[in-house]
Amino acid sequence: MSSPSRRHVLVGALAGVGGAVLAGSSVGALLGHDQARAADTLEVPVRAGTVSGKSRKAHGGGALQNAGAGMHVGPDTAMGISTFTINPSAVSCGVGSLGNSPGAVPMTGSLPTGAGTSGPFAMMMYATRVSSYSVDKHLHSITARGTMRSITAMGGQVCEDVLHPFIAVAYDRRGARPDEFYLHFLTPFWNAQNPMATKSSLNDAWAMFGSPILFGEVNVG
Repeated sequence: MSSPSRRHVLVGALAGVGGAVLAGSSVGALLGHDQARAADTLEVPVRAGTVSGKSRKAHGGGALQNAGAGMHVGPDTAMGISTFTINPSAVSCGVGSLGNSPGAVPMTGSLPTGAGTSGPFAMMMYATRVSSYSVDKHLHSITARGTMRSITAMGGQVCEDVLHPFIAVAYDRRGARPDEFYLHFLTPFWNAQNPMATKSSLNDAWAMFGSPILFGEVNVG
């Protein structure tokens, strides 16, 4: 498992930038009044609350079939919220803190592109090849295997950009509890010996991202 000292350093960095919070903003202020009015015409209303996991059961939807998409958070990502997708043609996982794309914030158009604006920690992983995609309707699970590209940046500097094997596993918990997503992988940087990594539950030498999901769904059936 991960070393508390190294993990706490990363958590502290993410927590520091996480202090920049948008407060008191309305939908109209963020989107503009015309876009806000257009948003009011959505067929499925979005209600405020503490819905997690199988949020489609609360809001309708359920468009995904034998696939998943959403966000998860946990110690494996130093409490940074991570996005994921899993379907027959694409598997991905991304996590980061707070950054800036040149021009996204007023008067920042001259900022350099790429990792220089990615904040203290960012990682993007996406499948370049999905070699197998298995749906188990008895266990309500999906298992995808193949090759991924992983880009890891710390302190605005890319420390790894490699291709590597992966195994992604997602579980449809049928509304009983939040669905789950786990990505098992191995790179020269991310492995069981890295004190910042969470050890894979499938392979003692690999690392792992994943947990019960915060938003989104995994749908098997």
